[in-house]
Order: sequence, then C-alpha cells, then structure tokens
Amino acid sequence: FSHNKLQFTFQYIIDQAEKERLHLVIGRKLLKQSNDASKHQAAVHLNLSGRYLTNGMVDRVKLAKTNLEASKYCEFRAAFRDSVSFLRAGLMLLTDSEEKW
Repeated sequence: FSHNKLQFTFQYIIDQAEKERLHLVIGRKLLKQSNDASKHQAAVHLNLSGRYLTNGMVDRVKLAKTNLEASKYCEFRAAFRDSVSFLRAGLMLLTDSEEKW
C-alpha cells in the first residue's frame, strides 16, 4: 500500500513533461536488458514518453518493433487485450494519421 501512495504522490507533484522524460529514461534503460519482461516494461514506458521519443522515423520504427515484441510477450501469457493494445500503438507509430486500428 505504501508503494501506491508513493506512486500517487510522485505523479501528483511532477508535471507532465517531466513524467514523459522520466518514462523515456526508464524505457531506454529497460531496453538494454535482454529478457522479455524488461522489453515489455520498456514498451510501456516508451509509449508513455510522448513527444520526447519522436526524434524521427528511426525512433518510431524501433518503438514499433518493441511494441511488437511486447505484444508477443502478452499473447504468450494469454493477455490478449494488452497484446492488441501494443499492436495498435506500434501501428500508430508507423502511420502519420490518427486513423483508428
């Protein structure tokens, strides 16, 4: 329970831009680890990094691939709704439109 209170306090006192930057830093650190669970968590954080990630198409393609890996990780664990969410996030990175998938 103290973890939840700590997380709530953290989210309350830090502004959105700083949260996005921190998600980017955490996501990049997790990507350096080779296990599937870390890559899944990296995708979660990088998807929350917002405008800080988009240094062009190269970053977008890398994140789309990470989302694909996270989707496969979720599918293997029968978390199908999460799997589809990661696929959609990856597809949105590869298109310029706000088209819904």
